[in-house]
Formats: sequence, structure tokens, C-alpha cells
Amino acid sequence: AAGPENLAFAWAGGTAPGERHYYRVQGPDLLIEHDNTQGGGNHVHSVWRNPGNDFGDDILAAHYRAEHSSVEKQR
Repeated sequence: AAGPENLAFAWAGGTAPGERHYYRVQGPDLLIEHDNTQGGGNHVHSVWRNPGNDFGDDILAAHYRAEHSSVEKQR
């Protein structure tokens, strides 16, 4: 509804195949995260959210706390 002109893209990490990386597409009503920063770049987590309708929850961070607490997240 906000239009593609209101979307932002951010990238962190390597650009070669197999390198760890993270990217985000974000707008007023959309947040897409792709996190491939664990296991030498072979363990992916993806999240699609509506930031205006999820009460500020950080689903990806909650998943890391619950399922990967023994693995240091590099983000």
C-alpha cells in the first residue's frame, strides 16, 4: 500500500557464493529479512513481517534466543 518507492534495501556480509550474508527489505508495512550468517553461510533464516501489525516483535531474534542460544550470532 505504501508503494515500492518507500522500500529500502540493506546488505551486510560477503558477496561470493558460500560467504555469510544478511539482507533486509523494509518499508512502512513490510519487513523481509534473510539471515545466512551461521554455519559458514549454509544455515538460512528468513522472516516476512508486517511491522505495523506485530506489536514490535523481533521474530528472528526470538528464534535465535530459543533455538540457537549456544551459537554466537554474527549480525
